[in-house]
Amino acid sequence: GVTLPNGLSLRTDRETRASITEAVNALEAGLMVAPIPWKLEAGWVDLTHADLKGIASAVAAHVQAGFAAERTVQAQIEAATDLSAFDVSAAFAAALSA
Repeated sequence: GVTLPNGLSLRTDRETRASITEAVNALEAGLMVAPIPWKLEAGWVDLTHADLKGIASAVAAHVQAGFAAERTVQAQIEAATDLSAFDVSAAFAAALSA
């Protein structure tokens, strides 16, 4: 998941990403009207179109950063000659923060 600068915490699983995308698309097509009630783990919030677009952007950036870090770590694993000392968690954290 990801925590936004305003403190909202969101899951970033496929189902949540699809729901966010669906809501943004529905607003843009005029099928829904903001504010949109949205249920988070911490409770309900009302989101504007701008809120949802910002959330979609932040979630997409978070997911892409995770994939990029995973790809980096995979390359490190494949290049390693001795995996006994390789710390996957530390390598992923380093790649994610890079």
